Amino acid sequence: MDESSGRFPIDLKAAVRKLGRFLLPAAEDAFLKLVQFGVSHKAESMVINSTPSGFLVHYLGMSEDRPASQMLAQLQEVLTGELQDRRLPLLMAVNYFIHHGAEVALTVIQGGKVVDSASSADFPSQIAKFPPDARCPEALSLEIYARTFIELDAHAMKQRLAYCDMPVSWKGKQLNGDREAAGCWNAYGQTLRHEYKSDGQRRSLEINVEVKQLSESERQGFTEVIPVQWGVSLDPTPFSAGSSGIRLIVPANGVETQLGAFKMKPCNAWSEREGAVVAAAKSVSQAVYGKGRGPSGPRFKRRLSLAQVSSVKFFVLMLVFDGLVAYPKQAHLPAQMLHVAAQLQPYLPYLIAAQILWIMWQLLIAG
Repeated sequence: MDESSGRFPIDLKAAVRKLGRFLLPAAEDAFLKLVQFGVSHKAESMVINSTPSGFLVHYLGMSEDRPASQMLAQLQEVLTGELQDRRLPLLMAVNYFIHHGAEVALTVIQGGKVVDSASSADFPSQIAKFPPDARCPEALSLEIYARTFIELDAHAMKQRLAYCDMPVSWKGKQLNGDREAAGCWNAYGQTLRHEYKSDGQRRSLEINVEVKQLSESERQGFTEVIPVQWGVSLDPTPFSAGSSGIRLIVPANGVETQLGAFKMKPCNAWSEREGAVVAAAKSVSQAVYGKGRGPSGPRFKRRLSLAQVSSVKFFVLMLVFDGLVAYPKQAHLPAQMLHVAAQLQPYLPYLIAAQILWIMWQLLIAG
């Protein structure tokens, strides 16, 4: 890997000093922003390496034509919202690290070689000791040279990356897709597809569903919606359109979040999706709990199959038949039917046993 390419120092610190109010709460939040940057730029995977001097983040399979210095430029304009740019997650993370005494360097790799690099200061680079995967000739690497201790909370990241499709690893362990760490519920059914309109165009929204079985006393509340923004789960949002015990995982790329947090705030990008989310919440609630929903919450209902409906009808008819055979005189039957009933009475127990077996076969096997 060629390390002879020139490095162009850029002055980030002057801008960072003015952006204290845009700080993220913790280091894992900064790393989660780096995940969002990778997902939004279609990186194949993200590898976080711990180095003696900090961290090296490799975005494998990510091709970037812009110069590295331009990737880190206009930090103030992007963070303050003056300029809408998909570098926002990257620059939010850079703002955090520099505010906490670190230096950063961004390196562009093409054809397995370093073609460009930009840094906030001169420091001994570790990329030669911790290079990107040689199997990915295209990569973008962010090096964090930490002058103070920066801790990465892997568990906190796993909680936010349960629904992230891009592989994210640290110390050889995968951080994304850990449903247990994130407290996910049981997956329910297939992915739902609902359409919504954005910028005058019809778009498709793919919603995954999770269900948690609740007791009658626990069935209070609403459907829980988890917006997923560029691979990172935002804070859950209660949705009054559905029922408790149901969770919808909704793609939310492009929505706005509260400053320094992973909490969605009202915005047009989410309002466009709300109709589709309402439709999904109602359809899942009906499928899981049935049409009715009493004051104490949803009640479980089950739609009978054709075989089960047939069994119920047969059961009612056999009850009537058995009653006529057992007590023909009380039913005031004609003489001929009284004679037939008298002949069948000795076999009534066997008839009832046959009826029970037939109904069980319908319910347990055919149903």
